[in-house]
Amino acid sequence: MNKSILMTAVLMLFNVLNSTASAQKIGHFNFQALIQTMPEYEKASNEYELYKQSLEDELKSIEAEAALIQKKYEAETKKPAPVQSKLQLWAKNLESMQVYYQEKQQSIQDSLNAKMADLLAPIKTKIEKAVEEVAKEKGYSHVIDNSYGMLIYAAEENNIEPALKTKLGIKDKPAANPAAGKPAVTPAPGK
Repeated sequence: MNKSILMTAVLMLFNVLNSTASAQKIGHFNFQALIQTMPEYEKASNEYELYKQSLEDELKSIEAEAALIQKKYEAETKKPAPVQSKLQLWAKNLESMQVYYQEKQQSIQDSLNAKMADLLAPIKTKIEKAVEEVAKEKGYSHVIDNSYGMLIYAAEENNIEPALKTKLGIKDKPAANPAAGKPAVTPAPGK
């Protein structure tokens, strides 16, 4: 009798687990592709490029200053009797400028990463909110970002990207006309 009760309990547990597992609905979308279609992303990208250019201008200034010192160093070495103290000073200046340049490069990279994170934060928040709303509306228990190639298989009917685009007000751009720009082919006479 104990075996039959245990077996019944195991079967009931199996049925409960099976119905729970089959009740879950998992959606997916490509976060990277979606974010790049948003108008806010284009604006953020443009702002990032302007910021990047301003920081790169700082590096160019350092490069120009180093080139000037390098020319002075080379000019002094070509003299019949170069002044060793000047050569040592310029060599030391070039060395310190190289260290400063490398530190500046790292600082700029850190600034660029922080700027991109700041610019994308409100866009990511907007997408995450839309994902939550679409998931609730469509009955998804989980939504997976498949933009990093981690997803092995996903049924297209569970792709929520079109619903997200609608929720975010993103309209797909029309596909380019592959025949555009090609001369029209006219049949040869007599055919």
